[in-house]
Amino acid sequence: AAMGDKDVVVWDLATGSEVQRLTPPLSVVSSGRSTLEFSPDGTMLAKGGEDGTAHLHLWRLDTGRLTRLTGHDDGVVAVAFHPDGSVLASAGLDGRVVLWDPATGSELATAGDHPGGILAAQFSGDGRWLATAASTGVVALRDPRNGTVVATIGHPDAVRSLAFSRDGALLATGCDDRTARLFTRLDGRTGP
Repeated sequence: AAMGDKDVVVWDLATGSEVQRLTPPLSVVSSGRSTLEFSPDGTMLAKGGEDGTAHLHLWRLDTGRLTRLTGHDDGVVAVAFHPDGSVLASAGLDGRVVLWDPATGSELATAGDHPGGILAAQFSGDGRWLATAASTGVVALRDPRNGTVVATIGHPDAVRSLAFSRDGALLATGCDDRTARLFTRLDGRTGP
């Protein structure tokens, strides 16, 4: 949980007790909303936010070590780990998607092809796709190795949430027009 006191707190859900408190340096503190994502193996925590710095922060939970990753020109509002943990995607209000190697912190690829800000990012459970959703209503299905757009799906308003089924066969989108849509094919057709 990103707390009002600017700390990030990791909780044990079974006991309700605090496991770890990560206190960022003052230069890392977010003043707007934050987005958090654990790595699949639970050893890292990625944090983005609308803090005016356009940084992505990556904590190693075993050591508490914080790495600041720079690759955006505006707030980082979505972060997602590939299911095998080998890639971390960050997406921002600058319309860019940056793919990172979480082990080294090095940038693997950048795609700056979304007009308007990106509001959500999600890898499919099978690792085959990276979906990004924009304020313009465009959902882009991307190659998770390089961020290249493979297909797009249009919506009438901003798309703020994405969810893949565990097997990656279905994509659900949540749009500002108060609808949720379910896509069963990558060509943009909606399913029953």
